[in-house]
Amino acid sequence: MNYNGSKPNRGRGGPDEPREDYFDDWNRPAERPMTEAERRAYYAERDAYYASRDAYYAQRDAYYARREAAPYPPEGEEYCDGEYDEYEDEEYDEEEYAEDYEDEPPRRQVKAKAARKTRAARRRTRRRRRRRRHPVRTIIVALILVGIALLLMGSPPVRNASGADRSSGRSNILLAGTDESGLRTDTIMLLSLERGSREIRLLSIPRDTYAPDYAVPKINSAYGAAGTGERGMEELMRQTEKVLGFAPDGYVLVDLDCVAAMVDLLGGVDFNVPEDMHYEDYSQNLVIDLRAGMQHLSGREALWVLRYRSGYATADIGRTEVQREFIKEAMRQWARPDTLKVLPELWQLYRENMVTDLEPRNVLWIARVLLKGDLGGMTTEVLPGWADMVGGASVYMIDRTAADLMLKKYDPYLK
Repeated sequence: MNYNGSKPNRGRGGPDEPREDYFDDWNRPAERPMTEAERRAYYAERDAYYASRDAYYAQRDAYYARREAAPYPPEGEEYCDGEYDEYEDEEYDEEEYAEDYEDEPPRRQVKAKAARKTRAARRRTRRRRRRRRHPVRTIIVALILVGIALLLMGSPPVRNASGADRSSGRSNILLAGTDESGLRTDTIMLLSLERGSREIRLLSIPRDTYAPDYAVPKINSAYGAAGTGERGMEELMRQTEKVLGFAPDGYVLVDLDCVAAMVDLLGGVDFNVPEDMHYEDYSQNLVIDLRAGMQHLSGREALWVLRYRSGYATADIGRTEVQREFIKEAMRQWARPDTLKVLPELWQLYRENMVTDLEPRNVLWIARVLLKGDLGGMTTEVLPGWADMVGGASVYMIDRTAADLMLKKYDPYLK
């Protein structure tokens, strides 16, 4: 290596080839030579400056690496985008350093300034990339995209085989849940949504409602009688239409395991258990043990509340009342932005554990109405009727007069 920093031309003749190096100008003889003492002092101060700058960048990179590895800060600690503002304001401006050496040769100043601008541009690019990866911004973008989807893509579920005139803003969805055997629908409800008034109603149809088409003349026999699955739900829809006088617009069937998993995924539910619940049925592998009062329920405990009925004076009617109150409270608590974080897991549960005829755009419409509606003011009720015995079976007979009056609020064909 020559003194002037060039690479020797080995055996090719001609002048030495210049070396491409940022510090090339430091190794060339200065147009105004420095003394040896001045040069040592100059390099020492320059090296100290770069060491301080590199230490800052190492500290900052470690900070952002920790944030990316753990998007949410540990308890008692808070991440703040402005934590390194005091450094960024100073910006370690290398031009400011160069100003202290105005006697530096002109050529060296021009090249050093160009290099400083390049490194500053790279630092700004790195900061922008880090900020784009920030989890809070990702969540905000997700919220905006979901909002756009809810506004533009959602459409109400509608079943109108006859083509009759109907209210364009109301849809009714049949909700059903199977018992332990998976053959009977022990929970049957109608969720009614009105887009314009944002009205939300939840109507229970007692599982023992009289249905003479089956050996056990109850409406909860319809699902298993048709072979379960989609055919079973279509049969239950047919029987429900007989009871209501109009057909629901869609259906959703869930099993018990799905309900428990969904409650756990959404963080449980705070619920006021109406009474002490104690019940044992080892044939179903079922043991219920809950104290009365307000408490935070896990998925398993939520199932106990939904299945319990032996202690109620009105048996199954009492259970449907508690089920409606639980669903109402769960919807109110889960209608929050945090729920969006578990949408992928919820969608997986939906696909693997539910039987439904709803399309994604129908689900978006339902979600939109629920989020905009008054969940705290949701109306919950049960079809009126009385218990009776038919052919040795205990059934629930619908009070037709009272039911027709109640169902006017649900029927989309009445204006």
